[in-house]
Amino acid sequence: MNHDRLFTLWQAVRAAPPDEPAIEVGSYLGGSARFIAEAFLAGGRAPRFYVCDTFAGHAHTDPAIDSTHHDAGKFEAASAEATAEYLSSYPALDVVVGDIAMTSGQLPEKSYGFVHLDVDVYPTTEFCLRFFAPRLADDALMVIDDYGYTTCPGVKQAADEFVAEFPRFRLWHLPTGQALLWRLAAPG
Repeated sequence: MNHDRLFTLWQAVRAAPPDEPAIEVGSYLGGSARFIAEAFLAGGRAPRFYVCDTFAGHAHTDPAIDSTHHDAGKFEAASAEATAEYLSSYPALDVVVGDIAMTSGQLPEKSYGFVHLDVDVYPTTEFCLRFFAPRLADDALMVIDDYGYTTCPGVKQAADEFVAEFPRFRLWHLPTGQALLWRLAAPG
């Protein structure tokens, strides 16, 4: 992940409301998860942080939407054990292994102060938006990676469909190939 994308993560983490857990879906080898954990520590915080990945490649793709860059086996070289070891110095961090559509039930039913999605494909992006966006805490941000990248058209389609369906959410497309999603305050 290049520096401008890391800077977006840094800013979103630093703006995250205190005392709310954080989550990353799509960690691959754990590099961005480690960066996020360090950003929290640099701000004097260590919230519960859930790092979720199949560690077996994409669980689902939609061939009609997702480009040929994302077959089911892409990213299957990741190892849950090696990633957990790499992130073991963060005691508030939990690695959750499996398809997020199946493992989301293991996550707490509460609000989240920060969400990072880096899942590349339509089906998983759509699921994560529907599951996590309603659980965003007040003033929380979701960073969606690969929004607008031609190699990840499903990410943009899922995010655009979500904000069109749920007008209380707003999306900013960043020049970094990311998007920020947040929920507007309830009227009144």
